[in-house]
Amino acid sequence: MIRRRSTLTLLPALALLVACAATQRPPADGEFAERRVLSSSGVEAITFETSPSPIPLNEPFELLLGVFDADSGEPCSDAEVFVRAWMPDHGHGMFRQPEVVPTGPGTFRVKGLLFHMGGMWEFSVDVIRAGLASSATLEVHL
Repeated sequence: MIRRRSTLTLLPALALLVACAATQRPPADGEFAERRVLSSSGVEAITFETSPSPIPLNEPFELLLGVFDADSGEPCSDAEVFVRAWMPDHGHGMFRQPEVVPTGPGTFRVKGLLFHMGGMWEFSVDVIRAGLASSATLEVHL
């Protein structure tokens, strides 16, 4: 005898499967897969956000950065930050030189960004604190 399960008993499992799949969607073009990364030294946690989001193609945008102590979560008010954008598959960067402007303790606005072509881009963020340098890289596909 073949026993069939009621559709009602499968609904909770199906709902859980759909909810898990919805949270695992890949990032859309111009969105970051991660919004927080550790620096190469592991001492700083760096957060990323763009304005506008997602990043537009061939239009100016800004990058908002936060640099925090990875252990305490406190803003790194002594951080000096440098940012570059690079297309590793093409071997070139942007046509523009971005400007990093401090906006508060451990927070920065990077102005003058423009991705002139689609593809995979990398943001490289160098952080200097107390004479020690570390870096972080974040990928975004456009």
